[in-house]
Amino acid sequence: MSGCCHICPKICLDISKRYIAGKELKDAINVTIRLNACHFKATMDLLGELKTQTEDVQFYKEEYLRLIDESVKYGLDNSFSVKPTMFGLLLDKDFCYEAIREILVRAVSYNRFIRIDMEDSQCTDLEIDLYKKLLNEFPHHVGLVLQAYLKRTLRDLEDLLAFNRGRGF
Repeated sequence: MSGCCHICPKICLDISKRYIAGKELKDAINVTIRLNACHFKATMDLLGELKTQTEDVQFYKEEYLRLIDESVKYGLDNSFSVKPTMFGLLLDKDFCYEAIREILVRAVSYNRFIRIDMEDSQCTDLEIDLYKKLLNEFPHHVGLVLQAYLKRTLRDLEDLLAFNRGRGF
């Protein structure tokens, strides 16, 4: 729904066009309505990452809250995914946690699910820690996407399974 962050926006759009509903919220809603009509559930997200200005984080947080509200308004069958660097993970991990927590609170109020997307390897530990913290508070409404191609992913998965077993999952 917006351009990419550090790659030329035209190149990024060309590569990802088949996965992106469009540039506007109405585009995402229309595509999701069509997918739902075919009995597919959708995942919605906003494009953008590596935000380092608090104003950007605030903007994206408000956009996610609006995305959630509009999805419910239209009765869509969907979940949401977030990239923690969009919410300042590399700027201030507590600031990032608070922003994503606020999004989760809204999602939970509608019984919706949020996935935390895994980003590059410098973020892996921070994102796993963020996920665990949010999982403690929202055990049935938050998930984590792991990168299959990282050498450490199997170990991370084993650690997460142990973490979840300890919680009764």
